[in-house]
Amino acid sequence: MNRVQLVIVLSLILILGLGIGINPGMAQCPPPVPEWEGPDFRVGISVGSVEGTEFTPKNAFELSESLMIIMSLETTEPEIITSAGFIDRDFHLMLSFYDSNCNLITAENLVELTDPPPPLLSNDQQTELVERLPDSSDPPKPPLTIGPFNAHTYYNITEPGQYKVLANVFMRTYSDSDVDINGQVPISLATASGTIVSNTEVIDLYIEWGTGRPVALKMQYTGDDCEATNTSQESSYWSCNDFGNLPSPNSTDIIYITAASKSRLKNKNTDIWLQNYELDLSGSNDTFWIDARVLDEARLAGNTYIWIYDDEGTLLLQTVIFHTSGSEPLNYGDQYGSLKLVGFVSAE
Repeated sequence: MNRVQLVIVLSLILILGLGIGINPGMAQCPPPVPEWEGPDFRVGISVGSVEGTEFTPKNAFELSESLMIIMSLETTEPEIITSAGFIDRDFHLMLSFYDSNCNLITAENLVELTDPPPPLLSNDQQTELVERLPDSSDPPKPPLTIGPFNAHTYYNITEPGQYKVLANVFMRTYSDSDVDINGQVPISLATASGTIVSNTEVIDLYIEWGTGRPVALKMQYTGDDCEATNTSQESSYWSCNDFGNLPSPNSTDIIYITAASKSRLKNKNTDIWLQNYELDLSGSNDTFWIDARVLDEARLAGNTYIWIYDDEGTLLLQTVIFHTSGSEPLNYGDQYGSLKLVGFVSAE
């Protein structure tokens, strides 16, 4: 191989992500799936809670709370010819959950999965029995609904954090003219074969939420500036100031965080819960705790002051102040600049 060829090959490796240690399939999460090119057939999912018979969509759950999911199957086609037993499959086991590292979590109870009948052999060809799906538009018929069911029953989701969930439903379709009198058709004559992917829902799971005054708070670094602030507290109880460009939480950068009870760190009455805490943003390490118990204190102070510095620990990037006495709300998902509240331990 001459020098020009070598340069071209190395360039392709860099462009396509084929180098050692690079997984091009994980560049997007969830990994992309070839688009369904068959007849109109749609799969949808909704995530929420159930009280009585009422389903309420939501995307934030305590870890011990039921994670209820509804799936819907619908088509505007007058008829779809597909594999026999399709409509009776265990669709609730066809979800894919991805954690913040894009690790895939699939159903544990696969023994319950109702697979389509195995292919038959006829004239040295693989064939299968088929069924006909009716139109599920409205009118004449609403979509087929599966659930609501509790995803915790079938999926091992035990850690707090952010997850993405979607459904993947495999389907083969056929032309009516290829179906024989026995209701069979060679698999090779399928007009479409592939996976139909639903919408993606993003879910936040957090530890059990406390009430009153906190002794500890878990914060998630987002990399946002102060304009991203979205809090339940009145504007007079918090503040945020930007001084530099914050790195992305998906970068390989390091930031340093200090958290205290007062603005003057050298004041002898200031409780310093974190001092120059190193948060390595490579990987999934984007959360940290502000915990009064490190100083044997029973609760956080009335206000919490936070400073965020660059990877040298010298350039101030952002300051945040918010109220932590318990008189102002501290709700899951409240965001102050680059910091989102994702955990609460009550002092009570």
